[in-house]
This record gives sequence, C-alpha cells and structure tokens, in this order.
Amino acid sequence: MEQNKIVIKRKKKKSLNEQYQENLLEWIDFFRFNPHRLITDYYGLELYDFQKIVLYEMDIHEAEIFVGSRGIAKSTLTLLFAIERATLYPHQQIVIVAPTREQSGRFIGKVREFMRDSPNLRAEIKELHLSAQNSSIEFQNGSKIFAVPYGENALGKYRLPYYIVIYNLYWCKNLEG
Repeated sequence: MEQNKIVIKRKKKKSLNEQYQENLLEWIDFFRFNPHRLITDYYGLELYDFQKIVLYEMDIHEAEIFVGSRGIAKSTLTLLFAIERATLYPHQQIVIVAPTREQSGRFIGKVREFMRDSPNLRAEIKELHLSAQNSSIEFQNGSKIFAVPYGENALGKYRLPYYIVIYNLYWCKNLEG
C-alpha cells in the first residue's frame, strides 16, 4: 500500500520581497539591452523613432558624436542618455560640459520638464540642485549628473567620472580662441 501513495510537494512560496528582487533584476537587464524602452515605457516619455536609434547607439558605443540641425532635440537626447545611464548603473558620475555656466544650469533644468511628466523619474531622483555654482541631479541609487561650464578646471573636482558628455562642441571650440 505504501508504494502506491502519491506525495505532492509544494514549492516554497516566495515572499513579496524575493519576488520583487527577482523581477527587478530581470527588468534592469531588459532596460540595459533596450535603453530607449526605459525612457518610453518606464518613464513614459515620448521619443521619435530616430531618437530611439540615437539613444541606443549612444548606449552601445564607447564614444559617440551626435550632429544634428537646430531643433532636433540634441540636448534633450543627451540629457535622456545621462538619465538612462544614471538610472541603470548605480554610483555613476556623469559630467556634462557646456560652453557657459548658464547653459550648464539650463541643461540640468530641463529635467524638471521630464519630472513633471514622469512620476517614475520623480521617484528615482533624490535631489535636484539648480544654482549658479552647482547644477546637479542626485539619484536614489547613488548616481550623480553634474553640469559644469567649459574651461581649464571643468573636471577638476570630479574624480574619474564614468561618462563625460560635451554639450555643444562647436561653441566649446570657439571659446578657445
């Protein structure tokens, strides 16, 4: 009689925290392979098809130069790239070099528009600093985006940033003289 007995063992049910951690890692992997989907699906921000391609190309290449006409959202895409990298890779230091202090502040200030449209982005950002001396975004995961004006000491106080994004390279070159 004992041999004909069927024993059913149930799998141990995972706690909500375990399920969350498992799903989180899968989503991070998905978004790392599809950076444009982080912006469109997670943050809920709209991108044109060419912008998705440019964002993907910026993500997979070590060095990328994006040249475009006026009004094609070069600075918006650059900021979205920085936000994407800061979100998906904890403890990143990303330095945006702009021609002037005012432009660097305006560049970081664009994130307010995105925060207004995206509750997920608001949740990811710990602090937003917009001042004449310090324009930066600090994320919950320890990543930071700094905007500094172009000059000899532009990278002086930022030790080994992971990414350096030079915004408006043409104007930076003209400032040299």
